[in-house]
Amino acid sequence: VITTDAPSPRKEFLHYSSQGQIEGLRQGDWKLLVQNPNNKTKSKKTQLMLFNLSKDLGEKENIAAKHPEKASSLLARMKELDGEITEHARPTFGKRK
Repeated sequence: VITTDAPSPRKEFLHYSSQGQIEGLRQGDWKLLVQNPNNKTKSKKTQLMLFNLSKDLGEKENIAAKHPEKASSLLARMKELDGEITEHARPTFGKRK
């Protein structure tokens, strides 16, 4: 039985677009959003947006430039988790072997 008083067993949450593209990671109070994360659009470079939700719940101030190490570590973790999910995903309906 899960109650509202129980802490969440999850420490990280991935954000995906409606098309299934990875867009970000929430880890504790930190939230990283990424535009063009896999450089699929060569005309646009990857843009990182970092927020500390304990201080900026409305995500108004992008602090990625102030905290480049945090942004880099969250980006690496985001890609690692997305890679694990991709590796272990079941085949799409109609594409089963």
